[in-house]
Amino acid sequence: MRAKQNINWKSVPYVVVDTSALLAYFFDEPGVVDLETIRKKIAIPFMALCEFHYVITKYKGKVTADQCFGLVKSWEVSVLHSNEENILAASRIKDQYGLGIGDSFIAGVSLCERIPLLTYDTDFLPLSNEIKILGLVT
Repeated sequence: MRAKQNINWKSVPYVVVDTSALLAYFFDEPGVVDLETIRKKIAIPFMALCEFHYVITKYKGKVTADQCFGLVKSWEVSVLHSNEENILAASRIKDQYGLGIGDSFIAGVSLCERIPLLTYDTDFLPLSNEIKILGLVT
């Protein structure tokens, strides 16, 4: 069980949500942020949505994955797509920290957009000097 941080959402105007936060919410892990209640503050990188759909498909099947994806879309959250700045940041992060390409892109988006990252994935902890990490006790 990962240690989870209590977050004062009144002081957080916007947050990038990674794959682990989406999965933890949909798998109803104890102590995770109720994403639906903060949906107006959420931005999700397209890569996190892709990974999310893939993992749900793998463990619960395509029908459930499509339903979960549809629910996230119904929240009308911002979906963040790639641009040159994000691509170059992801490349540097992958090189410097050795993250997978998906996590590197998600971290790069958070960094470039200057938005905190909500994650339960400890692989992001080495980036805590560059990105504000929410969700994990650092």
